[in-house]
Amino acid sequence: MASSKRNYARRVGKTGSECPFLLSSQCVGVLVLVANVKRFRFSLSTIFSPQKQEDMMTMMRAFSPTVTLTRRKDSPSSSSRSAKCTTTTTTKARLTTTRTHPFSAPLKAHRRLQIRATNDDDDSNKARKEEVKEDKEEDSLSSPWARPGYKGAWVSQQDDRTQILVVVSIWIGLCLLTYLSCAKVGPLVEDIVPDFVFQFSKRTWPLLGLTYVLAGAAHFALPEGFDAMVPHENAFGGLWKLPGSKRFHVNWTGACEIVGGLGTLSLVVDPNSSLGKVSAFGLFALTLAVTPANTYMFTNNSPGPLPADATEEMMVLTPPQHFARGLLQVFLLTMLWGVATG
Repeated sequence: MASSKRNYARRVGKTGSECPFLLSSQCVGVLVLVANVKRFRFSLSTIFSPQKQEDMMTMMRAFSPTVTLTRRKDSPSSSSRSAKCTTTTTTKARLTTTRTHPFSAPLKAHRRLQIRATNDDDDSNKARKEEVKEDKEEDSLSSPWARPGYKGAWVSQQDDRTQILVVVSIWIGLCLLTYLSCAKVGPLVEDIVPDFVFQFSKRTWPLLGLTYVLAGAAHFALPEGFDAMVPHENAFGGLWKLPGSKRFHVNWTGACEIVGGLGTLSLVVDPNSSLGKVSAFGLFALTLAVTPANTYMFTNNSPGPLPADATEEMMVLTPPQHFARGLLQVFLLTMLWGVATG
């Protein structure tokens, strides 16, 4: 009996006095563990209902790390075989912790939707760029003056900064000349010219409305020619960005010229007509508004409205002719201002 105890102690690597203590401690530990598990289950069953227990466990699984136990058996070494310690192989547990988040799946789905939306936006941007490119190619074919240097146009050949500088300088110069003509030259001419001559001339100024009526009717009779005067998109070095089609702007300006011209003609019948003065002021503002169209004829050599049998020389104006058109515009503005304020 004593030899069997010693052999058992030799197999487990312990002395005879230690083996009973180890066995008893292990048994006590197992009993305590079982008691704790049963008590925990009992406390859960008494405090929470089954539905609450399930919700609580779901929440715990969602917000707590997931523990995975992987058992690995270590093979006994050669020295242990020689020592005949072939009792039970030791078992080790590795804990692999991976933290999960309850919203990880929705976040991933939202991220996929964002990526898909970004790809759709990229595709739409590419399609939009292709459409713009096609529109530009069509404009270059139908409007050759939109290309830089058409028929020797000097301004359109320059870089964007130079084009903007030239165009803005032209507009500022026209505004300054109009101001000087209305504020200084007009009163000076009125003082120099005899009074009866000036008054007789002033009565004929409302007939200028007839000129605008005819010009407005030409917008609808020769729309293609006036379409050519409307600057293309990004003209003047990228400065011109006006929404709406060319025909739309041709139509509304033509209608305004007709209405304003008829209103101005009412001053022939009644020199004190408020309608005529308001119409004259409207034509003054409209003439300033269409200044970019006249400037476009200078910068890009656009032909403008021409008869069907127009020659090649008639399609392009010379620099002196453009200068004369600018002075004519200042003269019209001065007369309209005098009609509106007279």
